[in-house]
Amino acid sequence: MVTVTRSGSQFAIKTPDYAVVCCDSDDKVISWDVQAERLFGWEYNEALGQQLFNLILPDKAEMRGAAKLSKLFYQYRKETSVTLKIEDNALHRNGQTFPIELILSPLPGGDFFTIFIRNIKAVQEQTKAEAGYLFKMELESTILKISMEPTLLKDRLTAILSY
Repeated sequence: MVTVTRSGSQFAIKTPDYAVVCCDSDDKVISWDVQAERLFGWEYNEALGQQLFNLILPDKAEMRGAAKLSKLFYQYRKETSVTLKIEDNALHRNGQTFPIELILSPLPGGDFFTIFIRNIKAVQEQTKAEAGYLFKMELESTILKISMEPTLLKDRLTAILSY
């Protein structure tokens, strides 16, 4: 679910998985939401005006990654129908690196981009936890059904033993 709220002259887009960042044509951050603060450890006032890719990519990848992304960013900034999806490693303020997915989408006019960013590792862990929960629920449901219907247990055991 996406929620859009307005506070003064700023808009905040709240998504459960994605940080939403807006940049100008020079890759400088002009909007940095709460999810971005949590994801990268930089507060709004610290991120504002910084070059996005230099801020969120590891130093060792800065020359390669930031240059590559900045080039793509500049190349497609006038294309309103192009959306880029990129996976890379990001850097938290505390020095930890983690895999991210970036979805870059130009805004009408071509001078600004919206970038949706999510932590891929967190999404994978959440999906794995949900799958484990669903398996547990299915197992409990099956045990409950079998305990309430002894003939079902007998049929299942017969099927297993005859296999």
